[in-house]
Amino acid sequence: MYKILVVDDEPTVSTGIKSYLMRSELGIEHVETASNGFEALDCLRMDTYDLVLTDIQMGMMNGIELMEAILLEQPHLPVIVIS
Repeated sequence: MYKILVVDDEPTVSTGIKSYLMRSELGIEHVETASNGFEALDCLRMDTYDLVLTDIQMGMMNGIELMEAILLEQPHLPVIVIS
């Protein structure tokens, strides 16, 4: 079972992706959403995830900055960029 973190500042996008992933037959146990990079880092520090899906264009901390922070803290964690 997989846990995925979806990071996007547009709630309809993150909710839609979460819904799609939960309906899939990929063995996904849980999908968490974050609205910006700082919120995503908080989630990553409090829980373990198997994959991060992130948007590039976000306020506060963009997807590139988030990926750099993830690389420093959890270099094994795969990240997929959505745009």
